Amino acid sequence: MKMPYPMVAAVATDIRHQQMEMAIQHNFPRLQQAPIDESATLHIACYGPSLADTYKDLGRPILSMSGATRWLAERGIIADYHCDMDPRSTKILDIIPPIHGVHYLMASVCPPQTWWVLRDEKVTLWHAYSAPETYNWVAEHDDGNLVIRGGQTIGLTALHLGGLLGYRHFEIHGMDGSFRDLTRSERHAGPHYGTKQIDGITWQVFGVQYATSKIMSNAVTETLSTVKNMPIFCVFHGTGLTQALIRKKSYPNACCADEAEKANRIRRSTATVIDPTTRAWDRLYGGLLDAGYEEMKLLRDVNERRRALAKYDTGSVTLGQMMQLRAISKTLKPSSIVAEVGTFIGNSTTAIIADRIYTCDRSNDCLAEPFASNIKTFPYQESTEMLGWMAEHNLKVDLFFFDGRIQLPDLPLILRLSHPDTLYLFDDYVDGQKGVANVKLLTSILPQRYFVMPDHRLNSSMAAIGPMKLFQ
Repeated sequence: MKMPYPMVAAVATDIRHQQMEMAIQHNFPRLQQAPIDESATLHIACYGPSLADTYKDLGRPILSMSGATRWLAERGIIADYHCDMDPRSTKILDIIPPIHGVHYLMASVCPPQTWWVLRDEKVTLWHAYSAPETYNWVAEHDDGNLVIRGGQTIGLTALHLGGLLGYRHFEIHGMDGSFRDLTRSERHAGPHYGTKQIDGITWQVFGVQYATSKIMSNAVTETLSTVKNMPIFCVFHGTGLTQALIRKKSYPNACCADEAEKANRIRRSTATVIDPTTRAWDRLYGGLLDAGYEEMKLLRDVNERRRALAKYDTGSVTLGQMMQLRAISKTLKPSSIVAEVGTFIGNSTTAIIADRIYTCDRSNDCLAEPFASNIKTFPYQESTEMLGWMAEHNLKVDLFFFDGRIQLPDLPLILRLSHPDTLYLFDDYVDGQKGVANVKLLTSILPQRYFVMPDHRLNSSMAAIGPMKLFQ
């Protein structure tokens, strides 16, 4: 998802990590995933100007943030939850003094004074994603706990926190993404201690100009993407840029509160979540997976006799992976070329159906030529040698299968041999194994492609990369 404007982190990475380390020393409980309750609704109170217009319509439970928690308390409404992930010290002002009865869901990156202020309150800790280094830090210092990649603003992150709390239905107040009007005099429902955002950005919807800012424009873009792509149901209250765009986009799972009939339908809706990984693999299998079982068993038994010929005895693909390769190659019908790195005893080679298969093995000659008219082997040769030969012959590859380690000199050759519809399959996509290294290398040079994790139903370690249309 492309953001309208580049943003700079509020504090440096080393400061974030220092504050996270201070937070975990207080031994607060960590946020855990709760089961989704399709019948429950979470009411989110952001601090946009329209909260002042709609707060009396808030139901229970309430998750609020920023200055909204205190603003609501001053009007007799004690939120059930307050959340924050801002590392700057000025955010302390939003929780001084704390409001008794509120459950504080605080990111570990919050300023260190936070934990002294909330020492007598109910606090649950979570880790907010900032960059890939966040995962590494948590794995080293607080292993086994969640990293929440919620978005650039706490309002958007509240949706992700709500999901972890077990909610899929949300009534959202004050998520305006804009000032009250073009005078830019009101960005919040009440007093706010953050930096003023007067950068002159406007956004027009239905002929109406909304005064916004770079930060808010990015948040609006992220909100629309979240609503569009996540299995959630949202009813937006109030008026603002976000609400206007939700109305314009007419998503099936989101609307404005004054769209009464649609809002009632959305409130009653439930989600059927389809695992995108299994769905992508099923698209590649084309319904042919189970059909190859008996044939692959026979092939495996025949191929196993070649193991005695191996000078370097390694593992081979499983029966399930042979079935995968047979089904995928039949479904894709690669009419020209398959390139395989890692022949060994030929389990994968013989499972693949193609007009021409080129396969190399730097350590063995188990599948000696002539083997089959459509298979050309490159025994005792590195992948670079085979791929170079293929490039010299101006070949184009429909399907790559990597069961050996990709070398750096292979990368330009793979690009030269590929075409827009090429599919890439990787064995051993397991932490610390060659498949993970191969995926990282290839994704660093490929244009935008769709990545699919291994099919857990087969206990397979085979991953895939290819154009989106192959998986849809």
